[in-house]
Amino acid sequence: MYYYLYDSFLVDKKYKKLVADIETRASELGISGKIIKLSLLKNVKEVVEDISKEENPTIVIVGRDKTFSEAVSANWKSKNTLFGFIPAGGYSELSFILDLPKGADGCDVVSQRRVLQMDLGRVNNSLFFTYLEFSAKDVLLSSPLGWQIIPKHCSKIRVINLGFRQNPVPGSTEFLVSQPQDEYLEIVTLKRKTKYFIPLKTETIDSLFFVKQIQIKSTKKENNLFIEESKQTIKSPFNIKISSRKVKIIVGRERMI
Repeated sequence: MYYYLYDSFLVDKKYKKLVADIETRASELGISGKIIKLSLLKNVKEVVEDISKEENPTIVIVGRDKTFSEAVSANWKSKNTLFGFIPAGGYSELSFILDLPKGADGCDVVSQRRVLQMDLGRVNNSLFFTYLEFSAKDVLLSSPLGWQIIPKHCSKIRVINLGFRQNPVPGSTEFLVSQPQDEYLEIVTLKRKTKYFIPLKTETIDSLFFVKQIQIKSTKKENNLFIEESKQTIKSPFNIKISSRKVKIIVGRERMI
């Protein structure tokens, strides 16, 4: 059975036609299902965990990337749970990477049910689907293999399961995308570009390496990391690794992975 989880912002009147078009197209394709409108009182993780108790559910998130990422990172019960995504409401990184059209056209991809099994990352006791990003200042990276790194002259560290290795440059046709099927996380250190010794807003890759597990520890007494997908703040050290759990996601034909 199909379940459509509408992001909370879609209640705005300006999205009325978009929602109507999606529902009409889903009906035409024979993939209509139960509609659930998310809100402050109806958390996406709790809804997904409840639906996943059903037999072979297909859960389609309509909305923003972070809501979809939070959904697939939930503690869903059935291994047969299948996720779909119809992007709506502004820029979507996942739309580009997974070839998922926005709005009603996204229903066609859902109906084709082209499925990829992907990795999930784990940081301490929380799962994540896309990437973690935090300041490179005053941190120590340690591997169970025995090596350590103290980043120098870097602005950020990005730990990627799925996503662009750096923010796309406007107008560029070259995108460096991580692979969420190789059972490795990508660790990217980013540094700001400079012009005449003046830091710019754009960033470039300083280094890139692949790990199955890593610990990132603050060299200060206190340092927290906020995980957007799970809405949790965790304290250093951050024990990050590939999770044993896999997620099945409907993707488009012209995906970048």
